[in-house]
Amino acid sequence: MAGLFGKENRPQPRHTMTRYITHISLAPAASMGQLTLGPDGHTAALDTKGAQWHTVPTTGLAAMEVNDEVADGRHTCSAKLTATLCGRYTPLAGPVAVLLTCADGTRLLLGTGERPMPAVTLADTLPDKAAERSAQTITVSYPSRPLALMGS
Repeated sequence: MAGLFGKENRPQPRHTMTRYITHISLAPAASMGQLTLGPDGHTAALDTKGAQWHTVPTTGLAAMEVNDEVADGRHTCSAKLTATLCGRYTPLAGPVAVLLTCADGTRLLLGTGERPMPAVTLADTLPDKAAERSAQTITVSYPSRPLALMGS
């Protein structure tokens, strides 16, 4: 039996990385092109022919936090994207895939047309003061690691 300071009682490392996003597109998961995973399982090649990508109109940079941690002997990774929209946006119905372009030019994919699927929510931000502008915020939560697209 392990004591108070046994291995299972030590805090496990948690890593959070923020990526800044310049472009967001959504497509119905059913329209996804052929996706070929790389040997590491974290990269992929995507044939975008036939995919019905819709640009999400954002203002400024979006931010995506990727959390990577080990808890209770399990490794988990998740991503959460938040962006302020310019104008009103009507989300696509049904499961979606999300294609992101980072500020450094890297392209990332949230969702592959199979489980797990990204969850997309929209919220209205109402200002405290009449002089401030209201806005709509989109949040995309994904319970897995984003795939880096090869050739980006």
